Amino acid sequence: MNDEYPEQALLRTLDPAPQEVSDAARARNYRRVVEEVARSRTRARLTVPLPRLKIAIAAACAVAAGVLVLPQYVPDARLPGVSTEQVTVITVGSVTDIGVLIIANVTVGDTQFLLGRMGDDHRFSVSFNGSDPDDNWERFEGSVPAPDDGLLLAGAGNFPDAAKDGLAYAYGPVGADVAAVSVITQSGEKVPATISNGWFLAAWEGRDFYDAETLGSRFTLTLRDGTTRTVDYLDTPSVLDH
Repeated sequence: MNDEYPEQALLRTLDPAPQEVSDAARARNYRRVVEEVARSRTRARLTVPLPRLKIAIAAACAVAAGVLVLPQYVPDARLPGVSTEQVTVITVGSVTDIGVLIIANVTVGDTQFLLGRMGDDHRFSVSFNGSDPDDNWERFEGSVPAPDDGLLLAGAGNFPDAAKDGLAYAYGPVGADVAAVSVITQSGEKVPATISNGWFLAAWEGRDFYDAETLGSRFTLTLRDGTTRTVDYLDTPSVLDH
């Protein structure tokens, strides 16, 4: 059994003679780890189950930091990380370094929620305080058509530490007959969505989609003939159903 501290083993690779690691140095190392965890938690995301999936899945997904992170349901999904490259406001029509064309940008405070296209794929990402969105794209391969008079959900969730009341978001394909989409939040606020290239994107400050108790949002769709219809979040079909 090895009773050495990890720091001692590391130092031995540099100098074969045994060396002591002071309690003060060890405390500094631990403090750096805690600080890094704290920084990463500001970008921790809660991703709620897409509609028609059992909310009970949530109970099995707890992390040591006490943040509940539910399963991802889109390919190549990654949690936003700390980028070494900083960018400014990411405008619609701009192209990122890896070639993603930005088709929608919804900004809440210093956070930019983005839809993009790359070839036949649609993508979603978030930029925190100017971080590079290329670190975080979620990709949807090929075409995911929605019913002409409806919408599909590709994703919905909440960044609880990104704002005082959290930052909620929802996005997905919309049908050809849909002229406008609004989200009615649990607090009763009406949040207009951006529609671009057959996809909608909405983001706002609020606790919606924070956990199983905050799934009461609704979507109001305005069709091109002037009629409207409202669909509860839990009754909205997802891209997984098609």
